[in-house]
Amino acid sequence: MADFPIQSGSPGGAPAFSAVSDDGDTYPNDGQTFMLIGGAAGKTLTVSSPHGGHEDYSIDLLGSSVMMPRFDPTWWNDRTGRVAFSFDDIVGVQVAVIRMGVVGSDPNAAPLPSLF
Repeated sequence: MADFPIQSGSPGGAPAFSAVSDDGDTYPNDGQTFMLIGGAAGKTLTVSSPHGGHEDYSIDLLGSSVMMPRFDPTWWNDRTGRVAFSFDDIVGVQVAVIRMGVVGSDPNAAPLPSLF
C-alpha cells in the first residue's frame, strides 16, 4: 500500500503519475484534492468508506484517462485524514493526486462575503 503525495497543480505543468499497489493505496485528503487516473479503461475503482455500515464508492471507468471529483473529507477520510482506494485490476493503472489553486486568488486572504 502506497501513500500518494499531493502535487501542486501549476498552469502548464505536467503531473507525475505513479503505479498503484495491488493491496490498495491512500492519499491525504483536505477536500481540495482530486485524482487523475491513467490506463484505467475497463477497470473498477473502489473508494473505501471508513464508516461502518456505509457503502464503498465503486465506479467502472470507461476512459483510459479519468479525472475523479473531489471526495468530501467528512464522508471519505479515515481517522488519519486519508482516502483509501483500490482497483480490481492494477495492470497499467497510474495515479496522480493534485491540488489546484484558483488563478488570481490569495489563499491567505479573508473570504469575501457571499451574495447569496
